[in-house]
Amino acid sequence: MKKTFSNIARIVIGVGAVALLLSTQDISELAASFSKIKPLMFLAAVLLFLTAQSMVGLRWKYLLGLIDIKVSSLASVKLTYVGFFYNNVMLSFVGGDVLRAWYITHHTGHKKMEAAFSVIVDRFCGLAASLILAGVGLLYSYRLISSADDSSKEIRGLETILAGGAFLVVLAAAAFFILRKTTFMLKLWDKIRHKVLRLLEAVKVYAGSPFKMFLAVVFTLLIQLCSISGFYLVCSSAGIEADFRYYAAFFPLCWMIGSLPISPGGLGVLEVGISAAFSLLPEVSPEQAVTIAICQRLVLLVGSLPGLAIHLSGLHMPAKAAEDLENKDIPL
Repeated sequence: MKKTFSNIARIVIGVGAVALLLSTQDISELAASFSKIKPLMFLAAVLLFLTAQSMVGLRWKYLLGLIDIKVSSLASVKLTYVGFFYNNVMLSFVGGDVLRAWYITHHTGHKKMEAAFSVIVDRFCGLAASLILAGVGLLYSYRLISSADDSSKEIRGLETILAGGAFLVVLAAAAFFILRKTTFMLKLWDKIRHKVLRLLEAVKVYAGSPFKMFLAVVFTLLIQLCSISGFYLVCSSAGIEADFRYYAAFFPLCWMIGSLPISPGGLGVLEVGISAAFSLLPEVSPEQAVTIAICQRLVLLVGSLPGLAIHLSGLHMPAKAAEDLENKDIPL
């Protein structure tokens, strides 16, 4: 019951945030801004997003290969499309990453746990690239820094957050070492010891390949720039004059915020965050800022639909596994 209430609350938060955002706008001005979008540019943005999704699938295959798990490029791309569909379209609280982790285990006869763990590493590459793009973009967008005093306040605030995070890590470590000798912890460790050691082996492989992980992050930067270029094309076709560097700074930053479990698929969070960020620019009107946010959501929705076709057709599963699962529950 508590989980159901939490899920409903998250949907309400997302829908409410979008409704609140639209209620603050002049609908006629917003419609006029949106009507300037060129359909061909919107199609180009969708194609660039689809290209980026395919590149994500290839990156995942690369990461699986580092831990000696052989999966075809087509399989990894198809599972990536399914994951994007559940992340961006379905108001489902079984996220796309969970489904990817579950389905990838049916594509390998061994190392199922390690295969599922690769999804976390794949997500880490995305986070690292987002941090790099957002950081460089914000530093380059010097016009947003109004004064040295404001900048120093932001730095002090960041230092406080980092110090607080470090304190929590130390506190958690201390609590673990205090509790680990209790009967409960000993029993729990006996149950999960083998699995933890297997995961640690996978971690060691990734950590022991810094250059290969660096290449994965660089490839991720290209993936994100591909998607961002599409958003820039479609929005600039509507007469929005924001420089590309702001797209490169604001979108990754908002994607990181939207990945927090506040609402399904970042619904509302992304729209409010993107519109608020672009509203800081003097050359972008409030209606244009909201247009950028809505364009991004529409591209995500349309570009994620191939994942639905793949899932309904069963093309994301190996033939034998698909037959075995016909009479079993699938975590939808």
